[in-house]
Amino acid sequence: NKTSEASFKDSMAQLLLQQGSDIACIIYDDFMYFSEAAAKEFKLPIVIFSTASATNQVCVRVLSKLDAKKFLIDIEDPEEQDKVVGNLHPLRY
Repeated sequence: NKTSEASFKDSMAQLLLQQGSDIACIIYDDFMYFSEAAAKEFKLPIVIFSTASATNQVCVRVLSKLDAKKFLIDIEDPEEQDKVVGNLHPLRY
């Protein structure tokens, strides 16, 4: 959120003033997505560590492209429940 992003940018600005070029990059978890904005602003490379599995990442990418309203209707329809979700075999509705 914007509060976390502003706070992180302020902290990074202070660290950069104190440490200068000793800061080589920003390492963060993918749940701290606001760190990327600070890295771009300060022209620092980033390293993202994820605690989620590769399967989780694929599901997030594919499910985010589904029509949410249609998906929620489909999961309640008994005839749809045995259908495979597109691009996510063997995941079913």
